[in-house]
Amino acid sequence: MKRILKVIFSFILLLGGISNTLAASMQCGTQFINDDQRDGQSKDKILAMCGEPETKEGNTWYYKKPDGAMFRLHFNGSGELESIQETVE
Repeated sequence: MKRILKVIFSFILLLGGISNTLAASMQCGTQFINDDQRDGQSKDKILAMCGEPETKEGNTWYYKKPDGAMFRLHFNGSGELESIQETVE
């Protein structure tokens, strides 16, 4: 029984690690923006694809999608996209 619990626990930890490495994305029209792109996504590229955000707070922008989903985009000091997170209003 202990061996089965160890296997289950290891599997859960493995799945948790995998989910943390998946890239986050947001769709703008027909294009997707991913926070793991090697060349980076600049603020200018995001503006060109998605338009003005709902709110800007320094290097953090918020986009509200027609379906009600809200996305938080955080940019680094160089103006390149660092992370995308779906938020709850």
